Amino acid sequence: MKVEFFTSRMKEFVATFDQETRNHVDELVLLLEEKGSSLRMPFSKFVGYGIFELRAVGTTHARLLYCFYDNKAVILHIVIKKQNKLNNKDILLARKRKEILA
Repeated sequence: MKVEFFTSRMKEFVATFDQETRNHVDELVLLLEEKGSSLRMPFSKFVGYGIFELRAVGTTHARLLYCFYDNKAVILHIVIKKQNKLNNKDILLARKRKEILA
């Protein structure tokens, strides 16, 4: 399954992460490409509204919110986590971007 970023700036943002976190993001994206919608915990978690999260852990903890659209996975939003729970504003932004796809 092809994985795309909603904007090219997201790839640039990932490039600013420390090496350990970048490597983990790359591994998770490859897993998503291989497994597609069958990817589950501990790598992927359903957060609601057709949106899932990939959990990258390194020196930095990052969450990549994504959805499935047109036979591909689209990464909608990337969040640097300082606490375990996702903020509603981050989920809302991902939902808005998902609606733009449709």
